[in-house]
Amino acid sequence: MIDDKFNTWLIEVNCNPDITTCTPVCARVIPPMIENALRIGLDPLFPPPLNWSNQKKYLAPDNRLEYNRFELIFDEI
Repeated sequence: MIDDKFNTWLIEVNCNPDITTCTPVCARVIPPMIENALRIGLDPLFPPPLNWSNQKKYLAPDNRLEYNRFELIFDEI
C-alpha cells in the first residue's frame, strides 16, 4: 500500500497467491485483471502476425494501453 506521503508498506506476502474465482467478487475481478496484465506485459513482446485478417484487428488495438484498466497513482518523474 502507499500512504498519503507516498511511503510504501508491505501488507502481505504469499508464497502461492490465489487467483481462483470461487466467489462472485473474485469471478468479476480476477479474469479482467489477468487479461489486462498480460495485454500490457506480453502483447508488446508478441505482436500479431503481419498476415492477420482484418476481422481480428480489434483484438490488437494500435494503442496497446487503450484498454488499460490499471491506474497510475504515483509517478516520480
